[in-house]
Amino acid sequence: MVKLAQMKPVYELLDNTPQIYSYPAHSQTTVPGSIFYRSYTFHYNWINLQENQLAHCDFSRHGFMELYEHRLFVNKSRRAYSFPLRSLKELSVHFRYFIIPMITGGIVAPLALVGIFNNIFASWTGLIMLFTGIMLFYYGYKGAYQVVIESHSTSLSFFVDEKSEELGQFVDLVNLRRGLLRTA
Repeated sequence: MVKLAQMKPVYELLDNTPQIYSYPAHSQTTVPGSIFYRSYTFHYNWINLQENQLAHCDFSRHGFMELYEHRLFVNKSRRAYSFPLRSLKELSVHFRYFIIPMITGGIVAPLALVGIFNNIFASWTGLIMLFTGIMLFYYGYKGAYQVVIESHSTSLSFFVDEKSEELGQFVDLVNLRRGLLRTA
């Protein structure tokens, strides 16, 4: 517990002599120490400081992203990723088609039609293959949105259940914060 008092900044003397500082703490309420906001102009990696959480966004049933002062934290399906904001190039949301199901469905469906018309397959087997090929093609064409995190060395993509306004605002906030840290 930290007591609030009329504290003034204390500047250490250069002679390294032991100093005793006392502050009057009469008639002050007691508050927990976690309410104080710590923001430093330079973040040393070897000092394990607790960073303040600036934003939180759930992007799927099993994943979320959190923005801290100097890093982006991504938790997806019990795996945690941590990215320093200074090393990020861009955070964006892209729509991607699923190419492999599209190609597979595009090959299976016409071959099933040829098999049905030339009596190579039994009618039900051919219809099931035709339906499977059409569904695979549709699944690939439907695609999905992905959050893409690009850094200087790699690029990671995370599937998103749906693109929402909250996700767009979070991406804009991360890119703004990343830009502010790069110029500082």
